[in-house]
Amino acid sequence: MTDPLAFIEAQEATWPAAETAEIGPWRLRFSKGGGRRVGSARPLTGALSDQQHALLDALPAVQTFYREREAPGYLQLVDAAARDLDPELARLGWRAEAPTRFFKAPMDALANRALSTDKRPYLVHVKTPLAAIDDLWREDGIGEGRRAVMNRAAHGAVWGARVENRFAGAVFASVGDRETTSPRVAQIHALYISPWARRRRAAADLIIQSAKWARDAGAEELTIDVLAANASARALYENLGCQEAGGYVYYRKDE
Repeated sequence: MTDPLAFIEAQEATWPAAETAEIGPWRLRFSKGGGRRVGSARPLTGALSDQQHALLDALPAVQTFYREREAPGYLQLVDAAARDLDPELARLGWRAEAPTRFFKAPMDALANRALSTDKRPYLVHVKTPLAAIDDLWREDGIGEGRRAVMNRAAHGAVWGARVENRFAGAVFASVGDRETTSPRVAQIHALYISPWARRRRAAADLIIQSAKWARDAGAEELTIDVLAANASARALYENLGCQEAGGYVYYRKDE
C-alpha cells in the first residue's frame, strides 16, 4: 500500500467513527471525545486539482456540522493535499497542527521474530474490560471517548504487558474488513508503556505480538502512524524495520 489516501481509508476501517457524513467533496467523521482521527473531515479523493474550489466552498457547511455537535472540527489532509490547499486555508484562518507520519511495518518479518528472552514481559490478550489496562490508557491521556472507539472496532485486540508482576504497558490494534480495504490492513492505534517500565523491551514485544496477531487475523499489511515530533516512537519503529510512507496534517480554524 503506497497511496496516502489508502492509509486514511485503512485508518477509518480500523478506528471507526460513531457518525459519518458527506458534504460536497468532504467525508466527515465524528465521535465525541474520540480524538482528531474520528473528529475531522477529509477529501473523498486524492485528486484535488479539479475540486479545490468545491472543497473550499464547502468549508462553512463542514464547520456547521461540527459546531452543531459542539466539537472543534478538524480537516485531515495528506501531504500533497496540504501543500495544494495550505495557502488558501491560511488565508481563511485555518492553521496546521499535529503533523503525523505513516509507517509501514514489515508484518511477516515481525511476526516471525521471537519475543525478548531477557526479563521478557508477560503478554496478556485482554478480551474483556480490565481496570489495570484502563488505568494505563488514562495515564496516557486516552479517555472514555477513545476507548469507545476501541470497543466499536469490529476486529480489534488489546494486549497488555506485565513487568515485575504488574501491568506496565498496553497496545490496541485493529484489522479492517477485506471488503473495506484491499489489501486487508491492520493498524496499531494506541501503544503506551509506563515511564518506570520503559527501555525494557515491552514496547517492542507488544508491537511484535500485534504483528503476530494481525497476521493470524488475516491481515496482509500492518501500519502505524505517529506524531512527527515523537522522536522516540519513530526511532522504535525504525529499529523494528518499519519504513516511513508519507503522512498527513490536521487543520483547525482560528475562532
